[in-house]
This record gives sequence, structure tokens and C-alpha cells, in this order.
Amino acid sequence: VVVRHTREERALYLGQAHDAPDPGDSEAFSTDENVKALERLLALCSHFQSGGAHMAEDAGTECQRISDLKEKRVVKASNLLGRLTRVLCLLTSKYRNLPGAPSPPQWKSDLQRACEAMKASAGPN
Repeated sequence: VVVRHTREERALYLGQAHDAPDPGDSEAFSTDENVKALERLLALCSHFQSGGAHMAEDAGTECQRISDLKEKRVVKASNLLGRLTRVLCLLTSKYRNLPGAPSPPQWKSDLQRACEAMKASAGPN
């Protein structure tokens, strides 16, 4: 039997298959996270439901829901990164003003290089 998927169905299956381990792998069922990822793939194949208590109307609706969730995770991670960067800046300025403070530690130059690389890869905003 040949099964033809819509674009949305294919996107859902490939996305979840990417997140799940290979069922033939000896480590596939070794952790709860792996088992849950495989369970989500199975539920998706029968209900277009990658997680949560609701059942999606169709693959397009589920694609949109997953996209929205991933976007929220990116925003949350970006906000956390911003807060942590501000903390590092504050601590660095306080550290620099301490009497007898040694020169900046090596991690500072490593962090600066990583920040510059991220800015360069992000492109113009």
C-alpha cells in the first residue's frame, strides 16, 4: 500500500521522527524521554496529535500548534539569554572595580568571541 501524505503531514512526521530515537537502536527505550518521543510519534501517526490532551482537527492545525510552541520556546530562551547577559555585564563591572582585582579571566574573551560570532551569524536586524 502506497501512502501519500500532504505537505503538513510529512512535516509533522519528519519533525517528530527527528526528535525521536531510531526504534531499532539499542538505546531507543533506555530513557523515559526516548520512550515519550516514540509514543508521540505513534500518537501523531494515528491522531495528528504530537502532545497535549487535545486532538488536532488536521495536520495543518497541528503544524501551526507545534510552530507556535517552538516559537514560544525560542522567545523564552532569548529572554533568558538577555537576562543572563545583563547579569554577566553587571558582575563584570563590579568585579573590575574591586581593589586589587586581577585582569579579566580567560572566559571573558571566550565569551566575547562567542557573542561576536553569534552577532555575525544572525545577520542584520
